[in-house]
Amino acid sequence: MSTRQKVMLILVGLFLTYCIAMIIIITVNFREFGIKSAEKRAKLTAEIVRSGLTAHMVNGMMDKRSYFLKQIENNENISALWVVRSQVVVKQFGEGFNNEIARDLIDKRVMQTGKTVQEMTETATKSMMRMTIPFTASAFGTPNCMRCHHAKEGEVLGVVSMVIDVSDVRGSSVMTIMYTTLFAVLIMLVILLVVNRFLKPYVNIFYSIKEVMQAAYEGNYSKRVDGGVLMESQAVASMLNTLLTKLQKVFEEIDKKVYIFLQNKNSAQSNDPLVNINNTIDQLSEIYKFKQT
Repeated sequence: MSTRQKVMLILVGLFLTYCIAMIIIITVNFREFGIKSAEKRAKLTAEIVRSGLTAHMVNGMMDKRSYFLKQIENNENISALWVVRSQVVVKQFGEGFNNEIARDLIDKRVMQTGKTVQEMTETATKSMMRMTIPFTASAFGTPNCMRCHHAKEGEVLGVVSMVIDVSDVRGSSVMTIMYTTLFAVLIMLVILLVVNRFLKPYVNIFYSIKEVMQAAYEGNYSKRVDGGVLMESQAVASMLNTLLTKLQKVFEEIDKKVYIFLQNKNSAQSNDPLVNINNTIDQLSEIYKFKQT
């Protein structure tokens, strides 16, 4: 694998890591946003129900409350809505409609604790939030609950439960993630192209130097470094090429001048001037030793 390919692979890995992290963060944030949005919607609906039931009670229209609750339940994103009477209200006003009873453990728990409970149910196609909110008696609110109800301060008078569809938020988050991913991929491609264009001249001169050095290692000093288009690379190439030219001339001159001292000029010659010079010096050394004996 070449240096340029390694650099590109590292950059792609970094960008993929960044994209995955960004997608995870966006997904988590959108989920939190969906939950917060559903909470606000549920609390607003509960307040509307409380105010509406209070108005029905004050005006003596409690027998018409089922129509009012049905209209709210028919609103968009509200899948189900029901109210539950507490035993305090039942003792004072009697049993309500048949559907105004605790339907599950959540209703009973909120009735006992007076604390709001919510839970999310998510499937492959839908996201639903169940929220159960208590109505507590208070003498300090408007209107004063104690004027109509025989209850203690803070005692639960009833609860309102609703199931809200928050799939639209998840659908929006999916589209946002898709667009964000596409945008990130496009940016990544542009950056990779820019980086590749920027690195290419620098990488090319290294490959050219490698090729020239390989040729010199094999005894060919005639190849020259391609400096490319950058001023820095051209300066480096010029210095290396000047050095190679000097070496080539010096080696050739030494090879020619030393070789004339040999008596056996039919010996095999190498393509590498350094090898020839070394062989010639070895032969001259042998001749010198022979004459000394």
